[in-house]
Amino acid sequence: RMLQVGVITGINLDKKLLHQLVRQKCDICIRAKATDSAHTGSLPVPDEAWRRFSTDLSAKFNTMSIHGNYYQMAIIDVKTKYVWDYYLETKDQVFEKIQEWLECEIKLLRGRDPSGFEVVLFSDMGEAKSAKVEELCRQYGLRRETTTGYSPAHNTFVERWFCTNAEMSRCHMLQYDTDETYWEDSRRMATLIYNRVPPARKIPGEPWTTPLKKRYLERRCMDMTKMRPFGIICYVYLKKPIRNK
Repeated sequence: RMLQVGVITGINLDKKLLHQLVRQKCDICIRAKATDSAHTGSLPVPDEAWRRFSTDLSAKFNTMSIHGNYYQMAIIDVKTKYVWDYYLETKDQVFEKIQEWLECEIKLLRGRDPSGFEVVLFSDMGEAKSAKVEELCRQYGLRRETTTGYSPAHNTFVERWFCTNAEMSRCHMLQYDTDETYWEDSRRMATLIYNRVPPARKIPGEPWTTPLKKRYLERRCMDMTKMRPFGIICYVYLKKPIRNK
C-alpha cells in the first residue's frame, strides 16, 4: 500500500503484481495475529518530540535467549513513536538500562537545546518506582510519572508497541520455524524495521515518514532493500588470508 501511494520508493514491482500482493492474505500474518484485536480510538500526544516518553518491562519469557536474557524493556517517544529496546537477564538491571538511556539520549538532548523545558518519563513498572530511579531522573532534569498498578491502559503507548513488536516477531519465527531461543534477535530486528518504516495510516497535518526520520532529522535512512528475512541461512565471508587462522 505504501508503494502504491509513493511513501516508499526504490523497489521496482510490476503494477499487477503489486496489486495482487496488497490483496493477498498472508498465512503467517493471520496465524501471528489470530489472538489479537485491533486498537481503536485516539489519545492526546505532545506537540513536539523529546518531551514525553513511555516505558515498560515485559513479562518474563519462558525461554532464555541465546544472549542469556529473559526480559524485554522498551522506551518510546510518544510524539514520534521512535523506540529504544533493551534486553535484561534480571529485573535488577532496569536501573542500569534507564541510566544508559539517560546518558546516551537525554544528555545529548540537553546539549542540543540548552533552553529549559520539561521531559516526562511515564512508567507503570515497579522497578522504575524506586528512590534510586527517582534521584537519577532528577539529575537529568526528568519528571517521572507513574500509573495505577495493574492498569496497562494508562501506559498505552508502550503497551501498543509491545503488541506490534510481538506480532512482527511471531511472523519472523513462524515463517522459518525458528527456534525459540532466537526470540531476542527476532524482536531486535522487528524494532529496527518498526523505526524505519512509516506508519500504516497517515496522521493529518504531519509528513508521512518514519519514526527515525521524525526523531533524528539529520540522519539518513538505511536502504531497506538490502535487508533479508529473519531466520534464513547466511554465511560469514572471510578473506582468504585469514580463513585458515
